[in-house]
Amino acid sequence: PEDAPVLAPELELTGSPGTRAPHCWLDRDGERLSTIDLYFDDFVLLTGSRDSGWLEAADRAGKLLGVPVRGHVLAEGGDLRPEQGTFGAAHGVPEHGAVLVRPDAFVAWRTADSPATAEDALRAALAAATGRP
Repeated sequence: PEDAPVLAPELELTGSPGTRAPHCWLDRDGERLSTIDLYFDDFVLLTGSRDSGWLEAADRAGKLLGVPVRGHVLAEGGDLRPEQGTFGAAHGVPEHGAVLVRPDAFVAWRTADSPATAEDALRAALAAATGRP
């Protein structure tokens, strides 16, 4: 049937580091796109809250390491709006958490923490993913 799941539950993509990033349909100003369309150029940091501070943390970490990192807010009022469900449900983090996706669309890192407690971890994850000190 058309509504049958594509993957068995044990193979479902849930945003775990080391797995491919999950697909979610998004709306950007009336244009429909997939989360998968966001990858393949730079590292991408996704969060579900504009006020979380993650976009600023990603910008600082990227500049410090010399690695381009694009950030997106996947929420109502964000630059991208999920068509169904929420960013957090699809990626295994709460709305104020964050997920770092590599340019090959694999999840490099994710956290349920706020940036006040996890910015150093983001910087370390980005350094590890790029092989930079």
